[in-house]
Amino acid sequence: MPNVKNYNQLFKQLQKVISESLKDEVADEAIKTMKFEIKRQVYDAYEPLSYERKYDDGGLVDDANILTEVNGTTLVVENIRRDENDISRNVAYVVETGEGYQYNVPERLKYGRPFTMATREELKNGKAVNALKKGLNNRGLKTE
Repeated sequence: MPNVKNYNQLFKQLQKVISESLKDEVADEAIKTMKFEIKRQVYDAYEPLSYERKYDDGGLVDDANILTEVNGTTLVVENIRRDENDISRNVAYVVETGEGYQYNVPERLKYGRPFTMATREELKNGKAVNALKKGLNNRGLKTE
């Protein structure tokens, strides 16, 4: 961390380091956590009979379908999985809410499998803070 001469410079430098940590370490942890929750809540819930899952080849856990963006000091994580035949159909939303299934699924799945909320809870329960601390430490700011 460079030397700073006033509070303004310190504030700008801290914002930069926090944003970088969010973009790298915290985003990585959020993606890892979301993938775990998708596997646990979505893929482990049942085996489909009328379609084949895409998994990490265009499915919910494909890196291309999990976007992260830093807005100031906020990390936004979104699963953007769409239907190949109808890109307006948000598959992540259907799975999350249980609304809009095109296939027969067990009744219990029609109530949704909220993997985003589960991801958010896991991150709030310490994973995000630990990842932020790691990022800050990696950038020369010692944390406890």
